[in-house]
Amino acid sequence: MNPAFWARLGAGLMFLDVALGAFAAHGLKARLTPEMLAVFETGARYQAYHALALLLLAALRGPDKAGWCFTGGIVLWLMTVFCEGGSPKTKHRVG
Repeated sequence: MNPAFWARLGAGLMFLDVALGAFAAHGLKARLTPEMLAVFETGARYQAYHALALLLLAALRGPDKAGWCFTGGIVLWLMTVFCEGGSPKTKHRVG
């Protein structure tokens, strides 16, 4: 993949992070316990870190393997945190 791909992916994930953060702050605050909201917010923060890493990877023209690892981290772990935090029926905490 070329650096522009990683830049677009990082920017898109940052946009998604802002949207999910706004959704959590305004849409989930009344529906979730403070603990589950904290889980969701942790997922959003780590997604932002991964998206920033993708933007840095694009700027430094880093290896594609690193980009796929960051993307895999978002998909596999962070999305499970969002699902866990976004589920009002969940009684346990991830992480």
